[in-house]
Amino acid sequence: MKAHNELFGLMEAGVASLRQSQQPMVGQYGFRDLNREVFSGYLLKLAVDDSKKLSLWIGSTDNVTLVRTIWESRGIKATQSPDGSGATSSWIVIEAENLYTDGIFTSLASSICAKCIELKSTKRGAIGDALEEWREIFLNSSEGLNINELAGLLGELLTLEELALNRGNKALEYWHGFEGDRHDFSSKIFAVETKTKTSPGVEITINGLRQLEPPIDGQMALRFIRLEVTSAEELSLPGMVQRLSDLGISQGKLEESMLKAKASALQISTATKYFKLLEKTAYFVRPGFPRIVPDTFEGKQCPTGVNGLKYQINLGFAESFKATEEDYLKFIDQL
Repeated sequence: MKAHNELFGLMEAGVASLRQSQQPMVGQYGFRDLNREVFSGYLLKLAVDDSKKLSLWIGSTDNVTLVRTIWESRGIKATQSPDGSGATSSWIVIEAENLYTDGIFTSLASSICAKCIELKSTKRGAIGDALEEWREIFLNSSEGLNINELAGLLGELLTLEELALNRGNKALEYWHGFEGDRHDFSSKIFAVETKTKTSPGVEITINGLRQLEPPIDGQMALRFIRLEVTSAEELSLPGMVQRLSDLGISQGKLEESMLKAKASALQISTATKYFKLLEKTAYFVRPGFPRIVPDTFEGKQCPTGVNGLKYQINLGFAESFKATEEDYLKFIDQL
C-alpha cells in the first residue's frame, strides 16, 4: 500500500490546485485527475462545483442503473451513479458539506484512496468500509472537546508554534499528544510535556507513572501555559490553524491531527470559544523535580493492585527547576 503521507500530500496539492482554478459555471464541475500510476491504476478525480463544494470521484467496477445514496453521515454523503461515457462502470462520488475544511476533506479523501489501494478494490463495499473507518477514527464524538480539553489542545498548539518557528512543517513530526503517547512532543532523547490551566493556582495533574519520566538517556522539559476564557476574539482553534499554516505547517495534516485529538469539525472550522494567553513558563524535569516515576518504587513499578495512577503536583515546589525562555527555546531546538 502506498504510504498514507504520500497520498495525503498529492491529495492536498490537488485540492489546492482546484481552489486556484477558475470557478466552474452554474451546474458544472471543475475536475483534477489524480495520477493513476501513483494511485495503483484506479480512476480517481477531485472536483469542485459552482458552490465551491469539494468532492472525490472514484471509478468503480460496480454496474448500476440508477443514482443512489450508498452512505451518509454528519454532512458527508456518498452516491453511486452509472457512467454513460464508457470510462468506467459507475462513479462513486463522496461529497462533504462546507462545514468541513479543505484540510479535513483532504484527510477524508486520502484515507478512502488508501483503503481502496489496501483492499485492491473500488467497489461499493470497499468505499463503505473506508468511510466507516474514517468516521470511527475522526467523528466518533459529535460533541467535540469540552472547555478544558479545548484549552489543553490550544496549549499543545502554542508549543507546536514554538517548534515551528524554526522547524516549519517538520515540527509536526514531534507532536504526539493527540496520539495518546507518553509525551506531547518527543524525539529519541528529548521530550516536552505541555500542561494548560484556565484556573488560578499552580497545581497540575499528571497522568500516569511515566508522564514525567524523560526518554532513556534523555532530557525533558515541562511547558506550563495558563489561558483565560474571553469574549474577545483572541486565541481560537481556527486562528491557531492559520498561524501554524503561515509557519509552513501542512494545514491538512494539522487538522487531521486535531480531529484525532477529538476536536469536532465545527470547532476546527469555526471559532466557538476564545482564550487569552496569561502565562507561559518552562521547567526542566530533572532528579529532585516533584513527581512520581518508576524509580520512586522498589522494582520500578507501582505497588501491586495500584493501576491508572493520576496525581497532582504543585509547581511552587519546582521553582529551582524553572528555565529561562532563552534556555527553553534552545532546548526545544534540539528535538
